[in-house]
Amino acid sequence: MKMKKCRRSTWIVAALLIYITVTAIYILPHNLIETSVEKICTLFFSYIIAFILWVVLRKKENKHKRI
Repeated sequence: MKMKKCRRSTWIVAALLIYITVTAIYILPHNLIETSVEKICTLFFSYIIAFILWVVLRKKENKHKRI
């Protein structure tokens, strides 16, 4: 049985999300300069950028697949 190949858009974004999460867990609690609102906004916008990247890569893959 042939395994289904994981899309590039999926594994790139998954790696980015893991990196963002690990960075948030490790670095943000130790940074005393920023307020908690700034930390939450930074994390939120990082996830939004990762989601936008996923959408763009998915559209690019689908467009390339149709040709």
